[in-house]
Amino acid sequence: MHAENSTTEPFVAVGIAATRLGVPVAWLRSEAMADRVPSLKVGRRLLLNVAAVRDALLSRSEANAGAGRREAVSA
Repeated sequence: MHAENSTTEPFVAVGIAATRLGVPVAWLRSEAMADRVPSLKVGRRLLLNVAAVRDALLSRSEANAGAGRREAVSA
């Protein structure tokens, strides 16, 4: 899932994005390389849009929370 031009915030290096999001750099890099968060690979640099990554993580969190509720109801 690579980032689209849907936001006006700039792309930043993975280290800066990790700091702004409060997550480890290695974890964020791993998520981006596995296409689990939007990213842009430019040469050797990995760039992220913090707002887009935050949105993706929130969506994933909400989806996981919903799945947990469904499992609890069916148990």
